Amino acid sequence: MSEGFATFFTLLFIENEYGRKEYLDGLLKAKKTIFELTSKMPDHAVVSARSAEKEVVTSGLTYQKGAWILHMLRSKIGEANFKKGIQAYYKKYFNANATTDDFKREMELASGMDLTSFFYQWLYQPVLPSLALSWRYDVPSKTIVVDVEQEQLGNTVFKADLEFAYYKKGIAEPVILKFQMKEKKQQHTFKVDGAYDHLAFDPRNNFLCKVNIK
Repeated sequence: MSEGFATFFTLLFIENEYGRKEYLDGLLKAKKTIFELTSKMPDHAVVSARSAEKEVVTSGLTYQKGAWILHMLRSKIGEANFKKGIQAYYKKYFNANATTDDFKREMELASGMDLTSFFYQWLYQPVLPSLALSWRYDVPSKTIVVDVEQEQLGNTVFKADLEFAYYKKGIAEPVILKFQMKEKKQQHTFKVDGAYDHLAFDPRNNFLCKVNIK
């Protein structure tokens, strides 16, 4: 936990000192490292029963993936709840030992959310999501139909809130469209007020995955 926190709080300092773009650039570099390391260590989960007497306990994934998980948690529960949970966690466990479950409990108390699924899929198993995406605009109903298929190997099915940015011609600011992904293959329909100039997946860089846009 200390390694992931150290990396993430470095990014938070960069965001505060130099701006959001520099923060996101750091996340994108970390993302590249995560997928490179995962291809070399496909069975390496951030949290597992590894023992220093038998094997290497930490890796670059501990740092980079740990930081990304905190970034996603911040987005999932909101800035205010995240700050509240971090402060409560540090106050309770300062100069003491703590486990991932202890941290999870504090974040659940702060947010009022059950984070069991979130922590399990990102920390306790090694697979990363790989998404195949396609979308189309239906003129009569004024809807955008999005198809999502999880292509990662194995039986792991990720549950997450996915975001799309809906841009209309001549309007700079997008509308953020959200839906909850919870199945291996899924279709979702968004009601909009006209055809899009373009659509972008994960515009705020809140989801760690590979993407194949068809």
